Amino acid sequence: MDEECRQQRRQLRHLERQYRRTQSPADRQAWVEQERTRHQVYRQKERADWSAEITSQAGESKKLWRTFKSILGRDQSGRLPKSRPTSQQFLDCFSEKVEVVRQSTVGSAAQSMLPDADTSFDAFERCTIDDVKRVITSAPSKYCEHVHPGVNSIWSLVLLCVRCHSLELTSNSRS
Repeated sequence: MDEECRQQRRQLRHLERQYRRTQSPADRQAWVEQERTRHQVYRQKERADWSAEITSQAGESKKLWRTFKSILGRDQSGRLPKSRPTSQQFLDCFSEKVEVVRQSTVGSAAQSMLPDADTSFDAFERCTIDDVKRVITSAPSKYCEHVHPGVNSIWSLVLLCVRCHSLELTSNSRS
């Protein structure tokens, strides 16, 4: 992040504040164009940095391959540390937690009878692909209220649900 990047970001913030204040389409367009310009500058600088890194390691193949692996996301940074707990240590820790819970509930009365349910489930009802689509599209998004899946992704999900359900019914009827 050099001075040019900081200047791009300052300019972008200025245009964003101006647009939010005026709500003018022209100000929005200026803000969006500045954002695109900023991304272009960042990409150019990133390419230049990687090119310089590769050029500086031209005669050192080990360092060069390490750089390529880093660029491609194949470096070892995402792997588990070598000092991770053993399976026995995990089991001991888990067993200890279970025992603590048991000890804390030792004097509690066990509830052996659950209250009767208000509703009952008697049988499946046949549904259409449109029914499944309606249920999926009317369900609240757990990701972000501003993100709405496109028609293609909804239909893909609906078809997947229907196929999985059909396979399950088919396999259950054969057993």
